[in-house]
Amino acid sequence: MATKIPQAQRDQRNIIAKIERIIEEMKLPLTKTGAGTQVFTIKWPTAPARAQGYPIFLQKLDTQTYSRQRKKINYELKYKTKTSSLKSPYIELPQFPKSKMKKLWIQFKYTTRGASFSDAYKTEMGESLVAWKLAYLLNGGTEKLTEESLRIGSDDYNDFNSKIGNHVSSWNNQRLMQDCIVWFSIDPKWQRSINATAAILKKNITFKTVGAWRIERPSSLPKTINPYDIYNKASSKLRMTPNDDKWNPGDIWFMNKDGENQLTAYSRDFSNQKDAMDSLNDLNDLNGMLIHQYNLHNIVGMSLKKVGDVDNGYNVQFKLVNSKNYFDEEVELDTSKANKGIELKSSNQDISFFLKIRKVERDPKTENVTKRYPWYNANNTFLKLKTKAGGYRLELNIKGTEARHGSIGTKGYQSIIWETDRTGVNNLRSVQKEYPDLQFGRNATDQFLSFDITSNTTPSLMGLVNGYMEEIFNYVNDDSHVFEMQSKPDWMQSKVIASELGYVVKSTGRKETINSIVENLYRIAASSGMVYGTTSEIKKILKENDPKLSGVGEREIVMNSSIHAKVY
Repeated sequence: MATKIPQAQRDQRNIIAKIERIIEEMKLPLTKTGAGTQVFTIKWPTAPARAQGYPIFLQKLDTQTYSRQRKKINYELKYKTKTSSLKSPYIELPQFPKSKMKKLWIQFKYTTRGASFSDAYKTEMGESLVAWKLAYLLNGGTEKLTEESLRIGSDDYNDFNSKIGNHVSSWNNQRLMQDCIVWFSIDPKWQRSINATAAILKKNITFKTVGAWRIERPSSLPKTINPYDIYNKASSKLRMTPNDDKWNPGDIWFMNKDGENQLTAYSRDFSNQKDAMDSLNDLNDLNGMLIHQYNLHNIVGMSLKKVGDVDNGYNVQFKLVNSKNYFDEEVELDTSKANKGIELKSSNQDISFFLKIRKVERDPKTENVTKRYPWYNANNTFLKLKTKAGGYRLELNIKGTEARHGSIGTKGYQSIIWETDRTGVNNLRSVQKEYPDLQFGRNATDQFLSFDITSNTTPSLMGLVNGYMEEIFNYVNDDSHVFEMQSKPDWMQSKVIASELGYVVKSTGRKETINSIVENLYRIAASSGMVYGTTSEIKKILKENDPKLSGVGEREIVMNSSIHAKVY
Protein backbone atom coordinates (compact mmCIF):
# COMPACT_ATOMS: atom_id res chain seq x y z
CA MET A 1 0.00 0.00 0.00
CA ALA A 2 1.42 3.35 -1.07
CA THR A 3 2.31 5.87 1.60
CA LYS A 4 0.02 8.87 1.48
CA ILE A 5 1.91 12.13 1.10
CA PRO A 6 0.71 14.78 3.54
CA GLN A 7 -1.32 17.54 1.92
CA ALA A 8 1.05 20.19 3.28
CA GLN A 9 3.95 18.51 1.58
CA ARG A 10 2.06 18.18 -1.71
CA ASP A 11 1.12 21.84 -1.58
CA GLN A 12 4.67 22.84 -0.95
CA ARG A 13 5.96 20.73 -3.84
CA ASN A 14 3.32 22.30 -6.06
CA ILE A 15 4.43 25.81 -5.11
CA ILE A 16 8.08 24.95 -5.70
CA ALA A 17 7.23 23.57 -9.15
CA LYS A 18 5.36 26.78 -10.04
CA ILE A 19 8.32 28.89 -8.91
CA GLU A 20 10.79 26.85 -10.92
CA ARG A 21 8.58 27.12 -14.02
CA ILE A 22 8.53 30.94 -13.76
CA ILE A 23 12.31 31.03 -13.34
CA GLU A 24 12.71 28.78 -16.38
CA GLU A 25 10.38 30.97 -18.48
CA MET A 26 12.32 34.11 -17.52
CA LYS A 27 15.63 32.35 -18.21
CA LEU A 28 17.11 33.46 -14.88
CA PRO A 29 20.15 31.87 -13.21
CA LEU A 30 19.09 29.92 -10.12
CA THR A 31 20.74 28.35 -7.09
CA LYS A 32 18.95 26.46 -4.30
CA THR A 33 20.24 26.02 -0.78
CA GLY A 34 18.88 25.15 2.62
CA ALA A 35 18.31 22.44 5.17
CA GLY A 36 14.91 22.74 6.73
CA THR A 37 14.58 26.05 4.93
CA GLN A 38 14.47 26.15 1.14
CA VAL A 39 16.12 29.25 -0.31
CA PHE A 40 15.89 30.11 -4.00
CA THR A 41 18.54 32.63 -5.08
CA ILE A 42 17.81 34.38 -8.37
CA LYS A 43 20.50 36.65 -9.82
CA TRP A 44 20.45 39.44 -12.34
CA PRO A 45 23.61 40.95 -13.92
CA THR A 46 23.09 44.43 -12.43
CA ALA A 47 21.13 46.18 -9.68
CA PRO A 48 18.97 48.11 -12.24
CA ALA A 49 18.22 44.85 -14.07
CA ARG A 50 17.14 43.30 -10.79
CA ALA A 51 14.99 46.33 -9.93
CA GLN A 52 13.13 45.88 -13.24
CA GLY A 53 13.13 42.08 -13.14
CA TYR A 54 11.84 41.01 -9.76
CA PRO A 55 8.49 42.92 -10.03
CA ILE A 56 7.88 40.99 -13.27
CA PHE A 57 8.63 37.79 -11.37
CA LEU A 58 6.08 38.78 -8.69
CA GLN A 59 3.46 39.59 -11.31
CA LYS A 60 3.85 36.09 -12.73
CA LEU A 61 3.73 34.59 -9.25
CA ASP A 62 0.46 36.45 -8.58
CA THR A 63 -1.21 34.49 -11.39
CA GLN A 64 -0.26 31.08 -9.98
CA THR A 65 -2.45 28.85 -7.79
CA TYR A 66 -1.94 25.56 -5.95
CA SER A 67 -4.07 22.69 -4.52
CA ARG A 68 -7.45 21.53 -5.77
CA GLN A 69 -9.03 24.62 -4.29
CA ARG A 70 -6.86 26.79 -6.55
CA LYS A 71 -5.50 28.81 -3.72
CA LYS A 72 -3.43 31.90 -4.53
CA ILE A 73 0.16 31.81 -3.35
CA ASN A 74 0.26 34.21 -0.45
CA TYR A 75 3.64 35.73 0.12
CA GLU A 76 5.20 38.71 1.84
CA LEU A 77 7.76 40.97 0.16
CA LYS A 78 10.51 42.00 2.57
CA TYR A 79 13.86 43.82 2.52
CA LYS A 80 17.04 43.05 4.38
CA THR A 81 17.76 46.78 4.62
CA LYS A 82 15.36 49.59 5.48
CA THR A 83 16.98 52.16 3.20
CA SER A 84 16.36 50.87 -0.32
CA SER A 85 14.49 48.10 -2.08
CA LEU A 86 17.39 47.95 -4.56
CA LYS A 87 19.65 46.39 -1.95
CA SER A 88 18.12 43.13 -0.78
CA PRO A 89 14.52 42.31 -1.69
CA TYR A 90 13.21 38.84 -0.88
CA ILE A 91 9.88 37.11 -0.35
CA GLU A 92 8.63 34.74 2.27
CA LEU A 93 6.29 32.07 0.97
CA PRO A 94 3.57 30.23 2.93
CA GLN A 95 4.74 28.19 5.90
CA PHE A 96 3.55 24.59 6.32
CA PRO A 97 4.00 23.39 9.90
CA LYS A 98 3.47 19.75 9.05
CA SER A 99 5.92 19.81 6.18
CA LYS A 100 9.59 18.86 6.44
CA MET A 101 10.38 22.24 4.90
CA LYS A 102 9.58 24.80 7.58
CA LYS A 103 10.02 27.90 5.42
CA LEU A 104 10.42 28.90 1.77
CA TRP A 105 12.36 31.99 0.71
CA ILE A 106 13.10 33.57 -2.63
CA GLN A 107 15.90 36.14 -2.57
CA PHE A 108 16.63 38.43 -5.46
CA LYS A 109 20.30 39.26 -5.90
CA TYR A 110 22.56 40.62 -8.58
CA THR A 111 26.07 39.71 -9.55
CA THR A 112 28.80 42.36 -9.51
CA ARG A 113 30.97 40.32 -11.81
CA GLY A 114 30.28 42.45 -14.86
CA ALA A 115 31.39 45.60 -13.10
CA SER A 116 34.75 44.01 -12.39
CA PHE A 117 35.59 43.23 -16.02
CA SER A 118 38.91 44.87 -16.87
CA ASP A 119 39.28 46.99 -20.02
CA ALA A 120 41.64 44.34 -21.45
CA TYR A 121 39.07 41.62 -20.86
CA LYS A 122 36.29 43.72 -22.40
CA THR A 123 38.55 44.09 -25.45
CA GLU A 124 38.98 40.30 -25.59
CA MET A 125 35.21 39.81 -25.31
CA GLY A 126 34.46 42.37 -28.03
CA GLU A 127 37.01 40.94 -30.46
CA SER A 128 35.88 37.37 -29.78
CA LEU A 129 32.23 38.28 -30.35
CA VAL A 130 33.02 39.88 -33.73
CA ALA A 131 35.10 36.83 -34.71
CA TRP A 132 32.22 34.50 -33.78
CA LYS A 133 29.61 36.51 -35.62
CA LEU A 134 31.79 36.98 -38.74
CA ALA A 135 32.58 33.25 -38.89
CA TYR A 136 28.87 32.53 -38.57
CA LEU A 137 28.07 34.91 -41.45
CA LEU A 138 30.80 33.45 -43.66
CA ASN A 139 29.25 30.00 -43.23
CA GLY A 140 25.80 31.13 -44.32
CA GLY A 141 24.33 32.31 -41.01
CA THR A 142 21.63 34.97 -41.14
CA GLU A 143 20.51 35.54 -37.55
CA LYS A 144 21.67 38.20 -35.10
CA LEU A 145 24.07 37.30 -32.32
CA THR A 146 22.26 37.72 -28.99
CA GLU A 147 22.48 36.42 -25.46
CA GLU A 148 20.53 33.35 -26.57
CA SER A 149 23.19 32.59 -29.20
CA LEU A 150 25.62 32.04 -26.34
CA ARG A 151 23.37 29.90 -24.10
CA ILE A 152 24.57 26.36 -24.72
CA GLY A 153 21.63 24.12 -25.60
CA SER A 154 19.30 26.83 -26.94
CA ASP A 155 18.05 26.73 -30.54
CA ASP A 156 19.96 29.93 -31.32
CA TYR A 157 23.17 28.45 -29.92
CA ASN A 158 22.73 25.29 -31.98
CA ASP A 159 22.40 27.42 -35.12
CA PHE A 160 25.60 29.36 -34.37
CA ASN A 161 27.48 26.27 -33.22
CA SER A 162 26.72 24.38 -36.43
CA LYS A 163 28.19 27.19 -38.55
CA ILE A 164 31.10 28.41 -36.42
CA GLY A 165 32.42 24.95 -35.59
CA ASN A 166 36.23 25.03 -35.29
CA HIS A 167 36.73 28.22 -37.33
CA VAL A 168 37.33 30.27 -34.15
CA SER A 169 39.28 28.61 -31.35
CA SER A 170 37.60 30.65 -28.59
CA TRP A 171 34.11 29.48 -29.55
CA ASN A 172 32.62 27.27 -26.82
CA ASN A 173 34.90 28.77 -24.17
CA GLN A 174 32.14 28.56 -21.58
CA ARG A 175 33.49 31.15 -19.16
CA LEU A 176 34.02 33.65 -21.97
CA MET A 177 30.55 33.01 -23.35
CA GLN A 178 28.89 33.42 -19.94
CA ASP A 179 30.78 36.66 -19.33
CA CYS A 180 29.67 37.93 -22.75
CA ILE A 181 26.06 37.21 -21.74
CA VAL A 182 26.54 39.29 -18.58
CA TRP A 183 28.22 42.05 -20.58
CA PHE A 184 25.39 42.14 -23.10
CA SER A 185 22.86 42.49 -20.30
CA ILE A 186 24.87 45.30 -18.68
CA ASP A 187 25.43 47.19 -21.94
CA PRO A 188 22.86 46.09 -24.58
CA LYS A 189 24.24 48.48 -27.23
CA TRP A 190 27.20 46.13 -27.59
CA GLN A 191 24.93 43.53 -29.18
CA ARG A 192 23.96 45.98 -31.89
CA SER A 193 27.53 47.21 -32.38
CA ILE A 194 28.96 43.68 -32.65
CA ASN A 195 26.38 42.68 -35.23
CA ALA A 196 26.88 45.88 -37.23
CA THR A 197 30.68 45.50 -37.19
CA ALA A 198 30.61 41.91 -38.46
CA ALA A 199 28.02 42.82 -41.10
CA ILE A 200 30.09 45.65 -42.61
CA LEU A 201 33.19 43.43 -42.72
CA LYS A 202 31.20 40.74 -44.53
CA LYS A 203 29.83 43.34 -46.96
CA ASN A 204 33.13 45.03 -47.85
CA ILE A 205 35.66 42.18 -47.87
CA THR A 206 35.81 39.09 -50.04
CA PHE A 207 36.91 36.09 -47.94
CA LYS A 208 37.96 32.89 -49.69
CA THR A 209 36.40 30.19 -47.53
CA VAL A 210 37.04 27.17 -49.75
CA GLY A 211 38.73 24.50 -47.62
CA ALA A 212 40.11 25.17 -44.15
CA TRP A 213 40.02 28.71 -42.77
CA ARG A 214 40.07 30.47 -39.41
CA ILE A 215 39.38 33.81 -37.73
CA GLU A 216 41.54 34.44 -34.67
CA ARG A 217 42.84 37.06 -32.31
CA PRO A 218 46.66 37.29 -32.76
CA SER A 219 47.29 35.76 -29.33
CA SER A 220 45.57 32.56 -30.51
CA LEU A 221 47.72 32.14 -33.64
CA PRO A 222 50.75 29.78 -33.67
CA LYS A 223 54.10 31.56 -34.08
CA THR A 224 54.67 30.08 -37.53
CA ILE A 225 51.61 31.87 -38.93
CA ASN A 226 51.51 34.86 -36.59
CA PRO A 227 52.10 38.04 -38.65
CA TYR A 228 53.50 39.90 -35.64
CA ASP A 229 56.16 37.29 -35.00
CA ILE A 230 57.26 37.73 -38.62
CA TYR A 231 57.17 41.54 -38.23
CA ASN A 232 59.50 41.30 -35.23
CA LYS A 233 61.96 39.28 -37.31
CA ALA A 234 61.75 41.61 -40.31
CA SER A 235 62.04 44.81 -38.27
CA SER A 236 64.82 43.71 -35.93
CA LYS A 237 67.33 46.32 -37.13
CA LEU A 238 65.08 49.26 -37.91
CA ARG A 239 66.39 52.57 -36.62
CA MET A 240 63.40 52.66 -34.30
CA THR A 241 61.03 49.73 -33.87
CA PRO A 242 57.51 50.89 -33.00
CA ASN A 243 55.06 48.55 -31.27
CA ASP A 244 53.72 45.92 -33.61
CA ASP A 245 50.24 47.50 -33.58
CA LYS A 246 51.80 50.52 -35.34
CA TRP A 247 52.81 48.18 -38.12
CA ASN A 248 49.39 46.53 -38.21
CA PRO A 249 46.61 47.23 -35.66
CA GLY A 250 44.66 44.09 -36.67
CA ASP A 251 42.58 42.80 -33.75
CA ILE A 252 41.31 39.72 -35.55
CA TRP A 253 42.76 37.96 -38.59
CA PHE A 254 41.14 35.84 -41.27
CA MET A 255 43.35 33.37 -43.08
CA ASN A 256 42.77 30.27 -45.14
CA LYS A 257 45.19 27.43 -45.84
CA ASP A 258 46.84 29.23 -48.79
CA GLY A 259 47.41 32.27 -46.59
CA GLU A 260 48.82 30.15 -43.77
CA ASN A 261 51.28 28.53 -46.20
CA GLN A 262 52.54 31.99 -47.26
CA LEU A 263 53.01 33.10 -43.65
CA THR A 264 54.81 29.88 -42.79
CA ALA A 265 57.25 30.44 -45.67
CA TYR A 266 57.98 34.02 -44.58
CA SER A 267 58.42 32.97 -40.98
CA ARG A 268 60.99 30.37 -42.08
CA ASP A 269 62.91 32.65 -44.45
CA PHE A 270 63.28 35.76 -42.28
CA SER A 271 66.16 35.96 -39.84
CA ASN A 272 67.77 38.77 -37.90
CA GLN A 273 69.10 41.34 -40.33
CA LYS A 274 72.47 43.06 -40.35
CA ASP A 275 71.35 46.63 -40.87
CA ALA A 276 68.32 48.93 -41.04
CA MET A 277 68.11 48.91 -44.84
CA ASP A 278 67.88 45.11 -44.95
CA SER A 279 65.16 45.22 -42.29
CA LEU A 280 63.21 47.88 -44.18
CA ASN A 281 63.48 45.89 -47.42
CA ASP A 282 62.28 42.73 -45.67
CA LEU A 283 59.40 44.62 -44.10
CA ASN A 284 58.38 46.12 -47.44
CA ASP A 285 58.53 42.63 -48.93
CA LEU A 286 56.28 41.35 -46.14
CA ASN A 287 53.86 44.25 -46.66
CA GLY A 288 53.75 43.54 -50.39
CA MET A 289 52.99 39.87 -49.73
CA LEU A 290 50.11 40.80 -47.38
CA ILE A 291 48.68 43.18 -50.01
CA HIS A 292 48.87 40.36 -52.59
CA GLN A 293 47.24 37.87 -50.22
CA TYR A 294 44.50 40.37 -49.41
CA ASN A 295 43.78 40.75 -53.12
CA LEU A 296 43.65 36.94 -53.40
CA HIS A 297 41.22 36.95 -50.40
CA ASN A 298 43.52 34.67 -48.38
CA ILE A 299 44.65 36.90 -45.47
CA VAL A 300 42.87 39.87 -43.89
CA GLY A 301 43.84 41.76 -40.75
CA MET A 302 40.91 43.70 -39.24
CA SER A 303 41.17 46.63 -36.82
CA LEU A 304 38.06 47.01 -34.65
CA LYS A 305 37.58 50.45 -33.16
CA LYS A 306 34.77 51.10 -30.69
CA VAL A 307 31.50 51.59 -32.53
CA GLY A 308 28.81 53.86 -31.14
CA ASP A 309 25.25 52.68 -30.63
CA VAL A 310 23.83 52.19 -34.14
CA ASP A 311 20.32 52.76 -32.75
CA ASN A 312 21.31 56.27 -31.66
CA GLY A 313 22.55 57.69 -34.93
CA TYR A 314 26.04 56.21 -35.30
CA ASN A 315 26.92 54.96 -38.78
CA VAL A 316 29.45 52.15 -38.95
CA GLN A 317 32.35 53.03 -41.27
CA PHE A 318 34.74 50.80 -43.23
CA LYS A 319 38.18 51.80 -44.51
CA LEU A 320 40.94 49.83 -46.20
CA VAL A 321 44.31 51.18 -44.97
CA ASN A 322 47.78 50.82 -46.53
CA SER A 323 46.51 49.01 -49.58
CA LYS A 324 49.55 50.21 -51.54
CA ASN A 325 53.23 50.12 -50.71
CA TYR A 326 53.49 53.89 -50.84
CA PHE A 327 51.73 56.66 -48.98
CA ASP A 328 48.38 57.80 -50.26
CA GLU A 329 47.48 60.70 -47.96
CA GLU A 330 48.69 64.25 -47.37
CA VAL A 331 48.04 65.93 -44.05
CA GLU A 332 48.21 69.60 -43.08
CA LEU A 333 47.41 71.70 -40.05
CA ASP A 334 43.82 72.92 -40.44
CA THR A 335 44.33 76.65 -39.84
CA SER A 336 40.57 77.31 -40.09
CA LYS A 337 40.10 75.62 -36.69
CA ALA A 338 40.81 76.98 -33.22
CA ASN A 339 43.90 79.20 -33.03
CA LYS A 340 45.14 78.59 -36.59
CA GLY A 341 44.90 74.87 -35.99
CA ILE A 342 46.59 74.67 -32.57
CA GLU A 343 44.22 74.80 -29.61
CA LEU A 344 45.90 75.55 -26.28
CA LYS A 345 43.50 76.76 -23.59
CA SER A 346 44.10 77.81 -20.00
CA SER A 347 40.95 75.96 -18.87
CA ASN A 348 42.36 72.44 -19.36
CA GLN A 349 45.62 70.49 -19.34
CA ASP A 350 45.90 69.44 -22.98
CA ILE A 351 46.63 70.69 -26.50
CA SER A 352 45.01 69.74 -29.80
CA PHE A 353 46.36 69.93 -33.36
CA PHE A 354 43.52 70.07 -35.89
CA LEU A 355 44.19 68.38 -39.23
CA LYS A 356 42.90 68.30 -42.77
CA ILE A 357 43.59 65.34 -45.03
CA ARG A 358 43.46 64.55 -48.70
CA LYS A 359 44.05 61.50 -50.82
CA VAL A 360 47.00 61.56 -53.20
CA GLU A 361 48.45 59.23 -55.78
CA ARG A 362 52.22 58.80 -55.74
CA ASP A 363 54.77 57.32 -58.05
CA PRO A 364 55.81 54.19 -56.12
CA LYS A 365 59.46 54.64 -57.16
CA THR A 366 60.02 58.36 -56.57
CA GLU A 367 57.14 59.00 -54.13
CA ASN A 368 56.35 62.18 -56.07
CA VAL A 369 52.67 63.05 -56.08
CA THR A 370 51.03 62.45 -59.47
CA LYS A 371 47.47 63.36 -58.47
CA ARG A 372 45.86 65.23 -55.58
CA TYR A 373 42.24 64.99 -54.50
CA PRO A 374 40.23 67.69 -52.66
CA TRP A 375 40.82 68.22 -48.95
CA TYR A 376 38.32 66.49 -46.75
CA ASN A 377 37.49 66.87 -43.11
CA ALA A 378 33.87 65.90 -42.70
CA ASN A 379 34.55 65.50 -39.01
CA ASN A 380 37.06 67.40 -36.96
CA THR A 381 40.22 65.31 -36.98
CA PHE A 382 42.79 66.20 -34.36
CA LEU A 383 45.79 65.01 -32.39
CA LYS A 384 45.25 65.55 -28.68
CA LEU A 385 47.81 65.25 -25.90
CA LYS A 386 46.88 63.17 -22.87
CA THR A 387 47.66 64.43 -19.39
CA LYS A 388 50.24 63.07 -16.96
CA ALA A 389 47.75 60.40 -15.86
CA GLY A 390 47.50 59.22 -19.47
CA GLY A 391 51.26 59.08 -19.96
CA TYR A 392 51.35 62.19 -22.19
CA ARG A 393 50.42 60.08 -25.22
CA LEU A 394 49.37 61.87 -28.39
CA GLU A 395 46.00 60.47 -29.48
CA LEU A 396 44.31 60.66 -32.88
CA ASN A 397 40.63 61.56 -32.54
CA ILE A 398 37.76 62.13 -34.96
CA LYS A 399 34.78 64.04 -33.57
CA GLY A 400 31.52 62.15 -33.89
CA THR A 401 33.12 58.74 -33.43
CA GLU A 402 33.30 56.69 -30.25
CA ALA A 403 36.90 55.56 -30.25
CA ARG A 404 40.34 57.07 -30.44
CA HIS A 405 41.88 56.04 -33.74
CA GLY A 406 45.42 55.43 -32.55
CA SER A 407 48.10 57.03 -30.42
CA ILE A 408 51.85 57.57 -30.17
CA GLY A 409 54.06 57.64 -27.09
CA THR A 410 56.35 60.43 -25.94
CA LYS A 411 59.54 58.94 -27.37
CA GLY A 412 57.91 58.45 -30.75
CA TYR A 413 56.53 61.92 -31.28
CA GLN A 414 59.62 63.67 -29.89
CA SER A 415 61.84 61.69 -32.27
CA ILE A 416 59.61 62.48 -35.24
CA ILE A 417 59.69 66.22 -34.52
CA TRP A 418 63.45 66.21 -33.94
CA GLU A 419 64.21 64.29 -37.12
CA THR A 420 61.79 66.30 -39.27
CA ASP A 421 62.69 69.84 -38.25
CA ARG A 422 64.83 70.75 -35.21
CA THR A 423 64.20 74.46 -35.45
CA GLY A 424 61.38 74.49 -32.90
CA VAL A 425 63.32 72.31 -30.45
CA ASN A 426 66.32 74.63 -30.64
CA ASN A 427 64.03 77.64 -30.11
CA LEU A 428 62.52 76.01 -27.02
CA ARG A 429 65.96 75.35 -25.57
CA SER A 430 66.86 79.00 -26.07
CA VAL A 431 63.85 79.96 -23.94
CA GLN A 432 64.78 77.37 -21.30
CA LYS A 433 68.26 78.94 -20.95
CA GLU A 434 66.52 82.02 -19.56
CA TYR A 435 65.40 79.93 -16.56
CA PRO A 436 68.67 78.41 -15.24
CA ASP A 437 67.15 77.62 -11.81
CA LEU A 438 64.62 75.20 -13.30
CA GLN A 439 65.37 71.53 -13.96
CA PHE A 440 63.91 70.74 -17.38
CA GLY A 441 64.71 67.01 -17.30
CA ARG A 442 65.65 66.32 -20.92
CA ASN A 443 68.59 64.78 -22.69
CA ALA A 444 70.92 66.34 -25.20
CA THR A 445 69.29 64.99 -28.35
CA ASP A 446 65.69 64.31 -29.25
CA GLN A 447 64.10 64.35 -25.78
CA PHE A 448 63.01 67.92 -25.17
CA LEU A 449 59.87 67.83 -23.00
CA SER A 450 60.18 68.84 -19.33
CA PHE A 451 58.64 65.82 -17.65
CA ASP A 452 59.98 66.57 -14.16
CA ILE A 453 59.77 70.33 -14.05
CA THR A 454 57.46 70.41 -10.99
CA SER A 455 59.18 67.64 -9.02
CA ASN A 456 60.36 68.84 -5.60
CA THR A 457 59.64 72.41 -6.65
CA THR A 458 59.52 75.04 -3.89
CA PRO A 459 56.86 77.80 -3.86
CA SER A 460 59.43 80.29 -5.12
CA LEU A 461 60.39 78.03 -8.01
CA MET A 462 56.71 77.49 -8.87
CA GLY A 463 56.69 81.19 -9.65
CA LEU A 464 59.47 80.59 -12.20
CA VAL A 465 57.56 77.62 -13.66
CA ASN A 466 54.54 79.89 -14.11
CA GLY A 467 56.74 82.51 -15.74
CA TYR A 468 58.23 79.95 -18.14
CA MET A 469 54.85 78.56 -19.02
CA GLU A 470 53.35 82.01 -19.53
CA GLU A 471 56.06 82.79 -22.08
CA ILE A 472 55.61 79.66 -24.20
CA PHE A 473 51.81 79.59 -23.70
CA ASN A 474 51.38 83.15 -24.93
CA TYR A 475 53.61 82.50 -27.95
CA VAL A 476 51.45 79.56 -29.06
CA ASN A 477 48.29 81.64 -28.63
CA ASP A 478 49.65 84.86 -30.12
CA ASP A 479 48.75 86.48 -26.77
CA SER A 480 45.05 85.87 -27.56
CA HIS A 481 44.62 83.92 -24.29
CA VAL A 482 45.87 85.24 -20.99
CA PHE A 483 47.61 82.60 -18.94
CA GLU A 484 46.52 82.53 -15.31
CA MET A 485 49.00 81.63 -12.58
CA GLN A 486 48.62 78.08 -11.26
CA SER A 487 49.74 76.47 -8.01
CA LYS A 488 48.84 72.79 -8.52
CA PRO A 489 52.04 70.91 -9.51
CA ASP A 490 50.35 68.00 -11.36
CA TRP A 491 48.13 70.37 -13.33
CA MET A 492 51.12 72.53 -14.17
CA GLN A 493 53.22 69.55 -15.18
CA SER A 494 50.69 68.43 -17.77
CA LYS A 495 50.16 71.95 -19.09
CA VAL A 496 53.90 72.60 -19.40
CA ILE A 497 54.26 69.50 -21.62
CA ALA A 498 51.29 70.61 -23.73
CA SER A 499 52.63 74.15 -24.09
CA GLU A 500 56.14 72.94 -24.96
CA LEU A 501 54.76 70.68 -27.65
CA GLY A 502 52.74 73.53 -29.13
CA TYR A 503 55.73 75.88 -28.95
CA VAL A 504 58.07 73.43 -30.70
CA VAL A 505 55.64 72.84 -33.58
CA LYS A 506 54.61 76.47 -34.06
CA SER A 507 58.07 78.04 -33.65
CA THR A 508 59.37 75.85 -36.47
CA GLY A 509 58.10 78.83 -38.40
CA ARG A 510 57.78 77.26 -41.80
CA LYS A 511 54.33 76.22 -42.97
CA GLU A 512 55.78 73.44 -45.09
CA THR A 513 57.77 71.75 -42.34
CA ILE A 514 55.01 72.28 -39.75
CA ASN A 515 52.77 70.33 -42.10
CA SER A 516 55.48 67.69 -42.52
CA ILE A 517 55.59 67.30 -38.73
CA VAL A 518 51.82 66.89 -38.30
CA GLU A 519 51.68 64.54 -41.29
CA ASN A 520 54.42 62.34 -39.85
CA LEU A 521 52.72 62.37 -36.43
CA TYR A 522 49.41 61.45 -38.02
CA ARG A 523 50.97 58.54 -39.92
CA ILE A 524 52.38 56.76 -36.92
CA ALA A 525 49.31 57.45 -34.75
CA ALA A 526 47.03 56.08 -37.49
CA SER A 527 49.30 53.05 -38.10
CA SER A 528 50.15 54.21 -41.62
CA GLY A 529 53.92 54.09 -41.19
CA MET A 530 56.79 55.92 -39.54
CA VAL A 531 58.52 58.64 -41.51
CA TYR A 532 61.11 61.23 -40.54
CA GLY A 533 61.98 64.42 -42.39
CA THR A 534 60.26 65.98 -45.37
CA THR A 535 59.92 65.33 -49.10
CA SER A 536 62.11 66.59 -51.91
CA GLU A 537 59.15 68.63 -53.19
CA ILE A 538 58.92 70.60 -49.96
CA LYS A 539 62.69 71.01 -49.75
CA LYS A 540 62.66 72.54 -53.22
CA ILE A 541 60.15 75.15 -52.01
CA LEU A 542 62.10 75.88 -48.84
CA LYS A 543 65.45 76.32 -50.58
CA GLU A 544 64.27 79.58 -52.11
CA ASN A 545 64.40 81.23 -48.67
CA ASP A 546 66.84 78.95 -46.87
CA PRO A 547 69.55 77.55 -49.19
CA LYS A 548 71.11 75.51 -46.37
CA LEU A 549 67.77 74.18 -45.08
CA SER A 550 68.97 74.54 -41.51
CA GLY A 551 67.17 72.24 -39.09
CA VAL A 552 65.28 70.28 -41.74
CA GLY A 553 65.81 66.54 -41.64
CA GLU A 554 66.32 64.24 -44.60
CA ARG A 555 63.27 62.22 -45.53
CA GLU A 556 63.62 58.71 -44.18
CA ILE A 557 61.07 55.92 -44.21
CA VAL A 558 61.69 54.17 -40.92
CA MET A 559 58.80 51.77 -41.31
CA ASN A 560 55.98 51.20 -43.77
CA SER A 561 52.84 49.87 -42.15
CA SER A 562 50.80 46.96 -43.41
CA ILE A 563 47.43 46.60 -45.10
CA HIS A 564 44.41 46.23 -42.81
CA ALA A 565 40.68 46.78 -42.81
CA LYS A 566 39.41 49.27 -40.24
CA VAL A 567 35.90 49.48 -38.79
CA TYR A 568 34.89 52.47 -36.68
